[in-house]
Amino acid sequence: MRAILRVDDRLLHGKLSISWTSYLKTDTILIANENAVNDEFTMMSLRLAKPRNVQIIIQDIPDAIAYLRESSESERRILVVVKKIVDALPLLEAFSFFTSLNIGGLRSRNAKIEISPAIFLNEADLAICKELSRTIEIYFQEIPEHPKIHFQDLQISESRQI
Repeated sequence: MRAILRVDDRLLHGKLSISWTSYLKTDTILIANENAVNDEFTMMSLRLAKPRNVQIIIQDIPDAIAYLRESSESERRILVVVKKIVDALPLLEAFSFFTSLNIGGLRSRNAKIEISPAIFLNEADLAICKELSRTIEIYFQEIPEHPKIHFQDLQISESRQI
């Protein structure tokens, strides 16, 4: 199994669905989000947004962890998507094969630090990224065609805050 972990507050949308699944040659998108699991409209919307030849699995985080454990010996290429950076923590703690975290979309939140027009961090996100960056690569990238912005290279200052 090959798995990539991404944070995107929209979970699944056109940019992610088309560009990332093509670029990564993904055969499965695993949405790990409790709210999505408990909202039939959201589940239907996510299913409609997936590419035709890609399987979508929508689970809460504990079930997503169980699914990844069961799939660890498979040939699957899985894009795992969570809504918030904090939601990535249990997955990163459970699996050493996640060596990076792609942050692709975090919009309109309080105490923002602008990374790009579609990515803003609050103080809690910043603290998590600082801690995680000691052991894994943290990068910001909306689509594969955009250059990666590495968290470790950022100079977060008051001028970046809005």
